Amino acid sequence: MSKNNPLIERLAPWVAVVALVIIWEVTVRVFDVPSFIFPSALETAQALVTYSGPIAMHSWQTFWTTLIGFGLGVAVGLVLGFIIGSSRFLYNACYPLLVGFNAIPKVAFVPILVVWFGIGSVPAILTAF
Repeated sequence: MSKNNPLIERLAPWVAVVALVIIWEVTVRVFDVPSFIFPSALETAQALVTYSGPIAMHSWQTFWTTLIGFGLGVAVGLVLGFIIGSSRFLYNACYPLLVGFNAIPKVAFVPILVVWFGIGSVPAILTAF
C-alpha cells in the first residue's frame, strides 16, 4: 500500500467546503429559489459582512453564556460526584435517579428548563437579583 500525500489530506476539507458552496450557489440559481426561502451563498456572505457587528455582539454573548453554563455544570457535577461517590448510602439512593434522568431525551427536557428559567442569558438572570 502506498502512503497518501499529506498535502492532499490537508487540502481535502477545504476542497469539500468549496465544492459544497459551489453546489449550494448553483442549486439556488438553477432552481430559481427565492432568497427568503433559501438564500444563495453569495447573499449569505453579503449578509454576514453587512451585519458583522450585531453577529459578533450576539456571538460574544452566546460564548460567555455557554462558558458560564459549562463552568457551573462542571463545578456542580464535580461536587455532586464527589459527594455521591464518597457515600455508599447516597450512591445507592441516587443511582436509580441518575440512570432514570439520563434516559430522558435532552430534546424533551430542554423546553422544561426554558419554561423554568425563561429565555435570556445567565448574566441577565444574575443581574435581576
